[in-house]
Order: sequence, then C-alpha cells, then structure tokens
Amino acid sequence: MRRSFVAALATLALLAGCASAPVRPPRVYVVQPGDTLWSIARVLVPADDVRAEVDQLESLNGSAALQAGQRL
Repeated sequence: MRRSFVAALATLALLAGCASAPVRPPRVYVVQPGDTLWSIARVLVPADDVRAEVDQLESLNGSAALQAGQRL
C-alpha cells in the first residue's frame, strides 16, 4: 500500500511540474557543414539567451561533436 501511495505522489508531482513548464513543439534540425551547437541554438531561439539551448542540444546529442546530415 505504501508503494502505491508513493507512486501516486510521484506521479502527481511529475504532472504538476509538467503543467507549469512551457510547452515547446518538437523540432528537428538537420546539421549543415560548419554548424556548431551555438549556431544551431541561435537559429532555434533567436530572441533568447542560447546557453540553455546549447546545454540541451549537447545533452540530447551526447556530446558537442556534430556531423553534417545529423538530425537533432
């Protein structure tokens, strides 16, 4: 019984966190020759501070290394 209660609380906490976070539509970017995480981030969020986007791109990619034709 305790496990189901804890699981229910965890689910509610997760849903509450999701409800307050802004929803961004998924995007796919095809890496071009010469692209960097910074240049891609500037394309994806031109009006914002790109540091958080660079961090997210690196996390999703697993590294800062990019190859032309790669889909992010």
